Amino acid sequence: MAQMCDVRKSPDAITEKINLQKVLASLYIICIEYQAKIEPSQILRVNDYEIKCPFCDERFHSSTKGEREGSDL
Repeated sequence: MAQMCDVRKSPDAITEKINLQKVLASLYIICIEYQAKIEPSQILRVNDYEIKCPFCDERFHSSTKGEREGSDL
């Protein structure tokens, strides 16, 4: 008979598996022109796929995550 795992573990056991620093870092976007770190609260969406940098007003595609087209980053 197979044993069932106990899902009632402490919250500490769950957070050990998730690196919160990496999760928070993935929410930031780097401006492709100014190279500034744009926090989630500072993101200015022009439309569904375009973001405007609050520092230099550069517009770029949100999926680039700070990389220019054709760059080897």
